[in-house]
Amino acid sequence: MRREQLSRLMLLCAMLFCALVTGTVISIAGSERVTLAQKGNENESRTLQAAGWRKERRDMGSVHRERLYGEHGGEVSMPLALTAEEDGIRIPLPSGLGAEDILMENFYETRDILLIFPGDYREFLESSVLTASQEKVQGVYLSLRSGNTWLRVRLKDVYECQPDTEESMAVLSMEKPAVLYDRIVMLDAAGDDADRENDEYMFVWDVMEQIRLRLEEEGIGVYLTGARGTGLHVTDRAALAGALQADLVIGLRAGSHSTQEQGAWVLYNGDYFIPYFGNTHLALLLQQHIEGACLREPDEGDLFLEQIHIPAAALVLDGSGQKLLADEWYREKLAAAIAETVLEALAGMQNS
Repeated sequence: MRREQLSRLMLLCAMLFCALVTGTVISIAGSERVTLAQKGNENESRTLQAAGWRKERRDMGSVHRERLYGEHGGEVSMPLALTAEEDGIRIPLPSGLGAEDILMENFYETRDILLIFPGDYREFLESSVLTASQEKVQGVYLSLRSGNTWLRVRLKDVYECQPDTEESMAVLSMEKPAVLYDRIVMLDAAGDDADRENDEYMFVWDVMEQIRLRLEEEGIGVYLTGARGTGLHVTDRAALAGALQADLVIGLRAGSHSTQEQGAWVLYNGDYFIPYFGNTHLALLLQQHIEGACLREPDEGDLFLEQIHIPAAALVLDGSGQKLLADEWYREKLAAAIAETVLEALAGMQNS
């Protein structure tokens, strides 16, 4: 009973806080977005994609899970010349093959960089010397898939990778996300492993991709987690928020352990107190932007939310809300509402 009273008191205080702060947030939202956009333009000078390189700078969920997630059968470990002087990794390029011919993907959850060479270049690469940073690179693995050569670089931490070419070498320099972005947001597609088996999972991922596009236009670094096939436990994904030095986390889930037919729930961890702007404040903002959403703490705790020590909340769609995910217009509306929540939250955190 005492815990419930304390929770109600914290919720009331948070509501009063948001009532005061939200007015400020709304009034400064326009100028704040200009500031974020300017910071994004500054980031363009530190571009994540060098001219001539094709790059997919995002996790692909279950769409490309066969590329990397799951089994790595047939891979051969490559010898590396590890050095403290190297900033990332240097890979020799075969004669006649340019950077524009290589597809690069960054899988943040598994800390992998995947380079796909068009054709069989295993013999060339196996006879080459790859130079890598001993602080950033854990190992490199070579395989042949569907007639293409796959070079998988396993990193020791989460890095953004900036590719370039020097003579006949591919040079991949690496930076921590916090160096490149002034604001970082993590979006998680599932509360636990079972959630990723729902048919609505790909609809959830589509919503998160739309949120990512909206927020990246404002110069915000956005990272998607919970991709099907990664095998990462909820505690691993929660720990990723710390590795990213994220400012806040929002989970989006289709279905839950609840038996209620309520369309939408906003969950938050009320036991973990964060001064000024915490879980309750973020949950309240999310509730305000999601029509008909109800605010509550998990009945039996939430392993994902319990492990995160920055402002975090999760939107769970049940019943009618879950069915609406199949409609494109609803996914667009949901993405716009969550993106707006994030912008207001970041503005409120900056001014608290």
